[in-house]
Amino acid sequence: MNYFLAIDVGGTKIIASLIHEKDILYTQTAKSDTRDGEAMFASLQRTVEDLLITNNVPESSIDTVGLVIPGQIDFEHERAIFQNNLPWANFPIGKRMRELFPRAHFILKHDVQSAAIGEWSAKGKPGGMFVYVTVSTGLCASMIYRGELLSGKGFAGEIGYMKDEEDRTLEKVASGSAMEKEVQAEYGFSTLKEAFDAWHDGNEEMKNYFSNQAKRIARSLYNVFTVIDPDDLVLGGGVMNHQHAFYHLIIEHFKEFSSHPAQKEWHERISLSTHANMSGIYGLFE
Repeated sequence: MNYFLAIDVGGTKIIASLIHEKDILYTQTAKSDTRDGEAMFASLQRTVEDLLITNNVPESSIDTVGLVIPGQIDFEHERAIFQNNLPWANFPIGKRMRELFPRAHFILKHDVQSAAIGEWSAKGKPGGMFVYVTVSTGLCASMIYRGELLSGKGFAGEIGYMKDEEDRTLEKVASGSAMEKEVQAEYGFSTLKEAFDAWHDGNEEMKNYFSNQAKRIARSLYNVFTVIDPDDLVLGGGVMNHQHAFYHLIIEHFKEFSSHPAQKEWHERISLSTHANMSGIYGLFE
């Protein structure tokens, strides 16, 4: 049996899956080691090795390797140029992966673009303007129009760089990693999940905190709608996939922004991810 090895590398975790004829058979998840570039690559390599060993799959059975990573990518030379959440700078990721799997065909994709393809496919591959937004370790969007990804010069959809009234980027204040740092430093919680749990348990301070964060994200989504008027916008990423109450809070704030009569149905075009944390994996083999 020949396999497609699909790997999704993020700032928090690595997901590796073995796929046969579009069926995901085995999956391994591990923490990302972001101390430096080599440590990060070593954690990727260990995850893949553990996946193959655990399921008794020889390296020779891998005929295609697909890898998704965040940030700016030089696809021509298969280099990871810059990532906010990974310690790779001009890192020769293609060369290193080909050394691990010299007999396999190699595919490199942007993580949010791959997730967008996975979610777009789950929606039935609609022909209009489709937008996927991830709220996870980082915060980013990807757009598909009439079946084609819109990339611009490489930073199209980077809504994490939108700035608030205090000149702070959205990613610096409302991404999962930013919120976790803030609730640890300002409110004494150990994790972001702990802070969310406190909100669900009735903590008024956390209720106000997450309302403000949801409003920031809702404002950015509203701005996206005013510029490109998408047919569908899907919200995914770790925060969205695990905190559905936060998603609904974003929608409530979005309704407040879209108050013009022509905008009343905009919120109906927004939905949660279908594939959750596996969106990027599904996007690799579409």
